[in-house]
Amino acid sequence: MIHKLEPHTTNKPLWNAGEECRKHWRVYCLTSAITLCITLIILYSIPASYSAQVSIADEKKENGILIGLKTWEGWLNNSNPLSKAEVDMNDILVYSQYIDSYDFWEEVSHVAIPGNKTDYYSHIAKKEKGKKREEIIATIHDKIKYQVFSRYATATIQVTDENPYVAAVMADSVASHLLFRMTKYRKKLAKTALTDERREYASCRKNYAAIQTKYSLYVDNHQDVAEPSGQSKIDSLQKERDNAFKLLQDAAMKYARAEAMAMQNIRSFSIVKSASVPLKPSAPNIGGYLSALMIINGIITTWGILIRRKIKESARN
Repeated sequence: MIHKLEPHTTNKPLWNAGEECRKHWRVYCLTSAITLCITLIILYSIPASYSAQVSIADEKKENGILIGLKTWEGWLNNSNPLSKAEVDMNDILVYSQYIDSYDFWEEVSHVAIPGNKTDYYSHIAKKEKGKKREEIIATIHDKIKYQVFSRYATATIQVTDENPYVAAVMADSVASHLLFRMTKYRKKLAKTALTDERREYASCRKNYAAIQTKYSLYVDNHQDVAEPSGQSKIDSLQKERDNAFKLLQDAAMKYARAEAMAMQNIRSFSIVKSASVPLKPSAPNIGGYLSALMIINGIITTWGILIRRKIKESARN
């Protein structure tokens, strides 16, 4: 007699995780309501902050035209005949590096807030009680942000504060201080370049005068020379004089440009857009907080339901 073998099975009922979670929809509703209340409490406890922005643009073209370049050459980065230091000062990235310096944060902290009868440092210190000066200066740095668009030689400076008026005042002040410092440093570079070019021009002029005198004396004393060696000497002295004259011309042009740069009041950049503050606070981000906490709530609730079912199954066995 042949017996049919039946597959070995257990009496444990199978359960589906999705179905199990669907059965506890009331739990999800309850935890979501609690999460919503917690989110509102958190948002209410966080003070609203506003961000003021200022847009600036570099003055490469105008400065290039000023020192003698053609209009189209003024747009090119590598056509500037000035020293590398001065060319670098025309780079919009240099401005952002200066904003990141501690000296700049220290300088900005002394800006007076009109109507508040206090400076920016005292304004921040009221909210940062018990902190050292270095920590307060670091807080000021955290409130100053920037974004550089090197391709278009523009940058956006942003200052965030709980008071929109203070944010606007500080955004304009940061741009003004940056313009003052960059312009002052460019003037210093221009004066240094002028001194160097003046010295170079004087040296070339002295050298040309000596070669010209040497050439004139030799020609005057050898007017009737017919030998090839004598004529060759005259040609050599003439070529030396022409080269010295070309160097003198180049030095004179560089000296004139350096003198023009030193005399002019050159703006390192222009303020394309003055400080503006949106009516809507930049922080806290209600949507971001709510989404993050709801996702966390959903994950924790789901794991809780599944772990509870697993514990029940283990206890039943």
